[in-house]
Formats: sequence, C-alpha cells, structure tokens
Amino acid sequence: MNSGKVVAVGPGLHGKDGKLLPVAVKEGDTVLLPEYGGTEVKLDNK
Repeated sequence: MNSGKVVAVGPGLHGKDGKLLPVAVKEGDTVLLPEYGGTEVKLDNK
C-alpha cells in the first residue's frame, strides 16, 4: 500500500440537513492510498 501527505483540505460537505460536515483529515496528515484500481503497468521492467 502507498502513502501520501495531505497538502490541502476543503471545508467539508453539507449534509442533507444543510449542516457542514467536517473533513476527517487535516493538512500535513499522512494517509494510506490503495493500489491503483486498474491494471498494473510496467515500464522498463520496473
């Protein structure tokens, strides 16, 4: 699994009731990223 650092975060989403739902991550957090969902591609045998 890959990881990455969050560089920017928006304000969140508005729920059905109109209230702002906060984002679960903040700038600077390290997050886990799943492998690409498509076909693995090798370039120059790498």
